[in-house]
Amino acid sequence: MLENYTEVLRSRKVFVSEHGGRIVGLLILAGTSEGFILENVAVHPDFSGQGLGHRFLLLAEQEAIADGHASIHLYTHEKMVRNIDLYEKVGYVMYDRRTEGPYTRVFMRKTLGSR
Repeated sequence: MLENYTEVLRSRKVFVSEHGGRIVGLLILAGTSEGFILENVAVHPDFSGQGLGHRFLLLAEQEAIADGHASIHLYTHEKMVRNIDLYEKVGYVMYDRRTEGPYTRVFMRKTLGSR
């Protein structure tokens, strides 16, 4: 929420989904020192449960592979248990837990096959 989104649009891969002229989902990807990261995936609550989040996750994997990465990683707050469960169901595995400022984050990685 504190990001400068003008800079995000310039420096990262950003995808949006729209419906009826309004943005209903977004995906932000980037390269980091740890590899290819899924920085943010969000779906408007009105469109939850329709598969958009899953399609964004698949797109993130395709982009990672296209950029030559063998894996993709992400992090989420430790209290986001439903998100952690969802990521585990699609193949992500926790590899670290870090406290950064007031946040305890769970870091997860998914190994990708060639497509």
